[in-house]
Amino acid sequence: MQFTRKRLSPVSIFLFLAAAACISILFFQRSPKGSSGHMLLTVDKDPASTTSTQNSKQSAVSAQYATGLNNVELQPSGFALIPSAMERPLKPKAVITLLISTDKEQTSMDFYSMSAILQSFLFIHYPATKFSESEANETDFAVMVTPMIAPHVRDALLDVGARLIVVPTLVLKDWDPIYAKFQYVMTKLRVFQLEGVYSSILFVDADIFFLKRNPASDLWKYLEAHEANPATRGTTFFGASPDPCQPTINTGLFLFKPSIYDFKEMTRLATTPPYNKYVDQTAMHYYFQNATGMTIFPEEYNVIAFDICQKNIDVNRLINSTLGYHVKFWENRSRHKELFYLWQRPMAALRMWQMARGTKITLSPVVPEAFKDWATICRSGAMMYRAAIFSLEIGRGKEIELRQRDKLAGSYAQAVHLRRSDIPDVSRLSTIPLLEALRFVVTLAEYDWVLILDHRAVAMKSALVHSHLGEVAKATATLGVYRDCGGARTAGFWIGRKALPHMHQLVADLDRMWYDQQVGAYAPELTDDVVWEFVTQAFAKSMALVDGRYAFHRVEKGVCKHLLKLRGDETNPK
Repeated sequence: MQFTRKRLSPVSIFLFLAAAACISILFFQRSPKGSSGHMLLTVDKDPASTTSTQNSKQSAVSAQYATGLNNVELQPSGFALIPSAMERPLKPKAVITLLISTDKEQTSMDFYSMSAILQSFLFIHYPATKFSESEANETDFAVMVTPMIAPHVRDALLDVGARLIVVPTLVLKDWDPIYAKFQYVMTKLRVFQLEGVYSSILFVDADIFFLKRNPASDLWKYLEAHEANPATRGTTFFGASPDPCQPTINTGLFLFKPSIYDFKEMTRLATTPPYNKYVDQTAMHYYFQNATGMTIFPEEYNVIAFDICQKNIDVNRLINSTLGYHVKFWENRSRHKELFYLWQRPMAALRMWQMARGTKITLSPVVPEAFKDWATICRSGAMMYRAAIFSLEIGRGKEIELRQRDKLAGSYAQAVHLRRSDIPDVSRLSTIPLLEALRFVVTLAEYDWVLILDHRAVAMKSALVHSHLGEVAKATATLGVYRDCGGARTAGFWIGRKALPHMHQLVADLDRMWYDQQVGAYAPELTDDVVWEFVTQAFAKSMALVDGRYAFHRVEKGVCKHLLKLRGDETNPK
């Protein structure tokens, strides 16, 4: 029998290829979609029966990275990676810190949140401590967060470049009531569940800061030596520094290879003595001591001796020898004064970096150069406000004052200085400067507060902008007006973001009432004093007069008659 070979038509070829593509997609779809909408490959949660089984799993993961196959999101059930592994490929290793909100949804930026953001900045951007190029190619910086961490905190962490690992808060059964208030700390153990996600992890508490250089390459050499040694190759590795206050390791910093088996065993033992004595610290100490032993890192990588457990400390000696400062720098303790200046520089650099980016994330706090001013800023309640100073009608001969305001605003990034040239249409300023300044300010919704400061005022070189904002904020005002010239005049006033809609309507009303469309100009009767009268009437119930306990500016003799008038009955001074 003779067979005749027929040519396939173009339509037949197209249908054949389409069917093949559909079959391949179904074949390679390895798991259902997770809650985040990304494809998940769920990590096996059953404990490995032997160490060799765990090592074979890690070898498989290492092989995956080595061949560049990083197209599937790896994570334990209930975890979420932001961004996902498909959006930003995972790296073999990670430095991870932990941020927890326990019983209710977080609504404010606390000091631990700020510390996690600073840590991210130190490892990713700060010149003295960021990952080297080779380290950055193989090491993620991630923050493990619980679901109730506020969105604005998450946004700030993502903005600085950290990866978020969202995990459920770990709650253990049969927990001794004596230790119940510390139970949330056990969520730290969830880093051991990241088997198959990272081959090895350096965990660092949010209040440990490396301010001189990056420790990653130093510490990973201990793991490399462990795996290169025939006597220890294939055994569990766990490295940590000693605790100067207790006869245990300190789990503020530890290096390990994640293992779900280790996680399950530690959580099983954590509620029983002696594992439960110091919460996660003794849980890890006794578990790894009894299992295979542990590697003890030099103390300088995690120095907690600055704190309460040691007396008569030679702080200067410790500062010089320390690499990892386990210190709550924000606490106002006298023994931390010398350390404060080490922390202040990267904190100011972080805020400057955030301000320069122009994003609308919550800023890190203003940290002044003088230690004594830090307590003042903390008490103000305004240390994270995004502020701007707008110089009203800076004219010729005022260049020195203009530069002084640039310097004042730029000091530790406490504010942005906006000038007359920043207004899109400056041609109308010569007629009614205050009205056009208000028209410009109502467009600045990215700032919490904007100060309109007359060009005749002299800004003080060391003024604390946020101390003044604190006075206004505590008065629950949306407009904060300085009392100058014995309380009869004002050289400047703060406008809060909440006042902008009302102020925008006020400007529109003034345009409607005073601007002559036919002539193309405002009525000659409209002056700055008239505009100011409308402002004080419109905001009479939400305006605070501020005496200025912390000197911000001064007004020279002979200038007062040119400033805006205060009636004296707008409101009582705060």
